[in-house]
Amino acid sequence: MQLCPELRIQTAIQSMTNIIIPAIDPDDSLAQEQAHLVLGMLTEAHDWLAVQFEYDKNELTHLSDAGEKVLNQVRGQLQDGAVTDLEHAVAVADDVVRRAAAGPKEVREAVRMTSRTLSAVVAGSGRLPDARVRSTVADVVMTLGENMSPVLRAAYAGHGFDSEAAAGPGVTALLAQQADHDPAGGVA
Repeated sequence: MQLCPELRIQTAIQSMTNIIIPAIDPDDSLAQEQAHLVLGMLTEAHDWLAVQFEYDKNELTHLSDAGEKVLNQVRGQLQDGAVTDLEHAVAVADDVVRRAAAGPKEVREAVRMTSRTLSAVVAGSGRLPDARVRSTVADVVMTLGENMSPVLRAAYAGHGFDSEAAAGPGVTALLAQQADHDPAGGVA
């Protein structure tokens, strides 16, 4: 019988909390630290399952927007197969996001394809002679990072290495906030 991942992870969390961690020698600080790290990672994985699909759709929306903005700058100036690949990836990404029935696997594959092709075109745009185009492409990439960085930091806040992210809003709140706004920053 297959158990849902949420139940499996919750069982592992309970085992760590109720049996394994209490059995570790309290004087063994390294073992205690590692056990708590594993417990934190399991807890985050459990919580992450509920938002993974929305996170992927959010990332794909931002990647598609960044891809379209980069394409608007390099079309006709960068003769590269990567431009054609990115045009295709942006079209696929837009279609996947539009279709409510798109499943998590399809969204994840579109995220990977769009991210890979966007990176290739951005790298190619660095060879363009027009400094304004290079600057605009760099700005688009920075905006993409600004949009995704808070969500990514919040996703790993429970690891205990980023106290600022741990004190801020969680992934669910950040995704809801970004869903209320289009990727360009205006109200949807």
